[in-house]
Amino acid sequence: MKQEKVKLDEILKFLFNSSEKVLVKLLNSMFDENFKEDEVSVTITNSEFVEDTLEILRGDMFFKIFDKANKDFEKHKMNYHLEFQTKNDNTMIIRMFEYGFRKGKENANEGKDNIKRLYFPKQKVGL
Repeated sequence: MKQEKVKLDEILKFLFNSSEKVLVKLLNSMFDENFKEDEVSVTITNSEFVEDTLEILRGDMFFKIFDKANKDFEKHKMNYHLEFQTKNDNTMIIRMFEYGFRKGKENANEGKDNIKRLYFPKQKVGL
């Protein structure tokens, strides 16, 4: 069963790496957004996080969308997380929080007021 899950994850990741237009349409559909393909740029971002025990925590797909019209990309980006669920798993809600927290830490920044802010990605579980 684990090998089947790994294959499914790899197939899904391959499909989402095929076209930026497909990614924009997917994110619009899954997250009820209205991005225009010619106005944004989408990148797939890191999905692996090292835990304190040095084990790797792996999420499925993380995306960053940039507004092409804005020259200061870092201030005008949005992060998304899509997790694929193939079986009933009552631990998913905890893992989603942990994935979001890890991505938030990775993207944390300090404002002019020297307060560190974490920004959780918008998250969905695809069944």
